[in-house]
Amino acid sequence: MSRLQIENNAFGELTQHWHLTQTIRTRDGCSGKKRVPAPPLNPHALAKPLLERLQNCAKGVENVNSGNVTPHGLNKEQWLEKLAAIDASLKAQGVPTKLTLIGSAAGIFAGQPSRTSIDLDVWKPRSKYQLGALRQAVESAGMLFDPESVLETTTPYLQMMEPGLSQLGRFAETEPLERFSTLELERQPIANLVAAKLVRAEPKDLEDIAFLMATFRPEKSDVEKAVQSMPRDAREKASENLVYLRVMSSP
Repeated sequence: MSRLQIENNAFGELTQHWHLTQTIRTRDGCSGKKRVPAPPLNPHALAKPLLERLQNCAKGVENVNSGNVTPHGLNKEQWLEKLAAIDASLKAQGVPTKLTLIGSAAGIFAGQPSRTSIDLDVWKPRSKYQLGALRQAVESAGMLFDPESVLETTTPYLQMMEPGLSQLGRFAETEPLERFSTLELERQPIANLVAAKLVRAEPKDLEDIAFLMATFRPEKSDVEKAVQSMPRDAREKASENLVYLRVMSSP
């Protein structure tokens, strides 16, 4: 997909749907962020470099030409070390644990270039754990467990996510992510993850979406189905942002 084709087919549509917002990062999951209006900006000045970033991400290559963005958080190898330490503690306690991860974990563990995160988000309704044992294991790995405030933290943490903070849409089955001796990790279906990221659709979300669509190739109809199963406010936002999938799939 050439830049000229993107601009001819979708430039106007994309700029109309671009959300001019900034984020206060109280959480680093796929939703549950506090948002405030950004200062007035020229959408055309934002859309063109964004489209170029989408092209690169669709090939699995992150554009890091901004010059003022530094990685914040842990990469795949660093997270695997932390999770191995958590697993060792759980094994010593004799407590099998299954956690369903949402948010950035799917991309990180699939090898998304340069993708890092300071936290892993755990979807409580699907996870099976003993609270005390999990807290002890996470803290023994040098991490924070479900902190109330993470505005300035540089310490990795595990965040427990409730319905309402994140909108994933309905799904019947989870998918395997990683397995250790005592700790088992699952993820939500990729279509639901893409749908959740469409609710906010900020630049990092769009990079994640482009990578996930190119790597896992979920059916767009499954993404739309996940969007339609969301509560009204999230459904309306995600439905508007389905335009990004059309841009990414343009020939």
